Amino acid sequence: MGETPKPDEIGVPYRSEVAQRKTSTFSKTLSYLVFQAHGVRVGLELSLCVIVYALSTALIPWTLLGVPEKWSVIICWFGSCFGIIVFDQLVLCRAAFSLKRAYLLNLSGSHQEALDVLDEVGPHTEQRITLPQDLYHLQRAEIFASSNDFEKSFAELQLAEFAGADEFRIRLSRSNTYLEQNDFLQAQAEIQALIDIHGETPVLKLEQALLHFREREDLWKSKALLKEVLEMPDAAHFAGESSQQIARAYLNACRLFTGEAEEGLDGLNDCIDRLRSAILYVDSLRPIVSELLLERAFYQATHKEPQAAFLDHKVALSLCQKSSFLKRSEEIKEELAWRHEMEI
Repeated sequence: MGETPKPDEIGVPYRSEVAQRKTSTFSKTLSYLVFQAHGVRVGLELSLCVIVYALSTALIPWTLLGVPEKWSVIICWFGSCFGIIVFDQLVLCRAAFSLKRAYLLNLSGSHQEALDVLDEVGPHTEQRITLPQDLYHLQRAEIFASSNDFEKSFAELQLAEFAGADEFRIRLSRSNTYLEQNDFLQAQAEIQALIDIHGETPVLKLEQALLHFREREDLWKSKALLKEVLEMPDAAHFAGESSQQIARAYLNACRLFTGEAEEGLDGLNDCIDRLRSAILYVDSLRPIVSELLLERAFYQATHKEPQAAFLDHKVALSLCQKSSFLKRSEEIKEELAWRHEMEI
């Protein structure tokens, strides 16, 4: 095969081929425990805690060491738990932490750095625990979409599909890429295809409503769909919050621009406060909170509240800098400059 190419010279198809050739069954099992079977991993670790505890109490001569029996039991239990936690965090979940870091870098606009972090734990590396190949390509597709490199984003989605990624995630990611490309018809077509397969679930109807919201040509249509979501049974959204809570937040954002501004602003304030408290431990809510803050900032900029708009704008961009959000940011800056002579 000749000399091994450098990481920045390896094409995506080559990486896919290498990943399939080098990934062992043991590595796949570990990756499955880390990225998919969280409950199984925790169960195995608890069982291991019990085993280590039993061995330590039986094999270590605590009485000869001058440790009372009641203290030896406590030391063995907490020692075994601490050891397993350290092993889990420093060894097993290292790749998961790299994935989280890449996700946050992408949100901050550091797209190339995010790709580099992903490559450190990608399926083509020699690491024992690596990102599953489908997840690796899905994350790369998201980064390329955020950086407006749509050709590479679609190519990565195709590779994720070849690697066995779930059709639901593929179509959602493809819809997001079309959205970033301002191709709302194709983005809607992907969501409609999922609705045809899975039915009108709260999550899919919510995604349909959000596409109309972001297109901004018919906020009343988005408003109607969001009300329908609130009338459906609640369901967990992949962003890490309930579908009804997200729908309620965006419904209030719609009200700002559809004749119910006073009620919408009060409701939106409450929703933002709740969601902001959750982003401390749910990173996937950051884009949602950022978008809602930008909507509130735009409203404030057009209603004689420039300082509040400035603060919301600043916080929003600290949470997420997707290209579509940066466009809204420019609109806010223009409003502040024109109405209030405030330069950001």
